[in-house]
Amino acid sequence: MVGDTTFDPIPSLLQERTGEEHVLGWARAGITGKKVIKTYKVAIVPALSHAVSAWKEGLESATAKSALLQVSAMVARIALQAPRSSSNAALCVAAGIMPADLELGTIAATRLAALGCAKALDQSLSVKGLTLFEGRDGGDMVQRWRGLPTQPWHPWVTTTISEREEAKNYALEALQTKNAIFTDGSVVKDVKTGAALVVYREGVEVYSNFWKLSPYATITDCELLGVLEAVRWIVSTAGDEAWEIFTDSQAVLKILSSRSSTARWDKARQIYLSLSEIPGRVSLRWVPGHSSISANERADELAAKGASMREVSAETEISVRTLRRYQGEAGRLSLRKWWSDKRASLGTSVNDFFYCASHARLWIRGEVTAASRPPIQ
Repeated sequence: MVGDTTFDPIPSLLQERTGEEHVLGWARAGITGKKVIKTYKVAIVPALSHAVSAWKEGLESATAKSALLQVSAMVARIALQAPRSSSNAALCVAAGIMPADLELGTIAATRLAALGCAKALDQSLSVKGLTLFEGRDGGDMVQRWRGLPTQPWHPWVTTTISEREEAKNYALEALQTKNAIFTDGSVVKDVKTGAALVVYREGVEVYSNFWKLSPYATITDCELLGVLEAVRWIVSTAGDEAWEIFTDSQAVLKILSSRSSTARWDKARQIYLSLSEIPGRVSLRWVPGHSSISANERADELAAKGASMREVSAETEISVRTLRRYQGEAGRLSLRKWWSDKRASLGTSVNDFFYCASHARLWIRGEVTAASRPPIQ
């Protein structure tokens, strides 16, 4: 057997040794794949997305897509400790990282929608099969901070959140002996939204009503509308009487107990301004939901009835959190399409690996998969 006298094993051994030292150094420093990916999401993505809404069109160029994919792939390669020859697309999918160009596009769309861009709003709403209402300005549809016209030392809204049993007993007593309004909100299958109120005078129901909100309204929007309509009814109808409003949403009471959070919600702002016209006459209390209180159950039934209506009777604003959620779903759909296109250009072995990884139970049982090559006849 004749060997190659020009072969020098030293460089290859040094390269192998260097790779082992890199891995050992990462292990000693506690640098795991999860930490690498978290650093990417917390530090690198925000830096890349600076003012991305202004240069969103640039993300469509092939050069930008290729360069940004290399950034995501580099992070995935470090996190997985994968070889340099690995496919960039396969690395991103294996590490669970969305390609940077898709992620920046999602961030830009969210920011534009939050600024009231009609095109971006339409794109966000289309994820749920919704459309922008005609005649409405996009800027008026997005929830935003609005300052309050009163001074910080002005008397604030009276809210009370007691222990469950104490709150239940107080609500039962107030229902029979005082003027009480019970409100509730309802969200069914993430698109059917409603709110309701029921008015009682010493245990006797004297008024009730319900509304259907916009399909993108959150449960907090529904609960706030119920309280707002209760306050409006008191201001317009109840004269100089004292009233107590009961809601089973602690989130609403916490929003109304803070000046800064009240300024972020349009309905909370309207509640505060309406109550400032009748200071000291209305207090808001928490009542535990589904606790066999007939008045609260009645409000719950009416809220569900409002959610089942066909026509929207109470428009509401879209929260930035809802826009982020919608755009997150749009990003996941874009990722699926992107991976479907990229996967077609990868080798058979890579396709087989990802198919078997996504169908691990079939692979472990040794069953034939669609990714397997047909036997040669």
